[in-house]
Amino acid sequence: MPDCGLRNRHHDSARHRWAIIRNLSDQILLQRRSDDGLWSLPGGGIEANETVLESLEREILEETGWQVEVKNLLGIYSSPATQTHTYPDGNSVQFVALVFEARALKLCQEPDCETLEIQFFGFAHLPENLHQNNLEMIRDGFSSLPRPFLR
Repeated sequence: MPDCGLRNRHHDSARHRWAIIRNLSDQILLQRRSDDGLWSLPGGGIEANETVLESLEREILEETGWQVEVKNLLGIYSSPATQTHTYPDGNSVQFVALVFEARALKLCQEPDCETLEIQFFGFAHLPENLHQNNLEMIRDGFSSLPRPFLR
């Protein structure tokens, strides 16, 4: 379980990865975050001695309770226009985000304290209070264009 106090450990790292996690109905899994109340793709920073895929699977399980199968790289996102984020404490970072596509396998545990709720959404029914830096990734995840995207 992570320490859900101040999140400075993530502020120092711009190496992030997220996942577009689909269920059998082709909906994607989003989490409503406890730090700002916004909906977001599950993911976070890479910790020491982890591969990208190990960290992604760990974060998804911690934040959503879901075990997933990572399928492929959706894209790499680094545009300052879409990948700059200001945390509630005022710290601002620009992400270099690796985004993967994954399949939801099974719900294994309750989400940790970083998550207020989790829910699957179709593209036409995305929540209004969505992290804007995730929108381009989600659009790409629902598109039929060739992968990976470099944005």
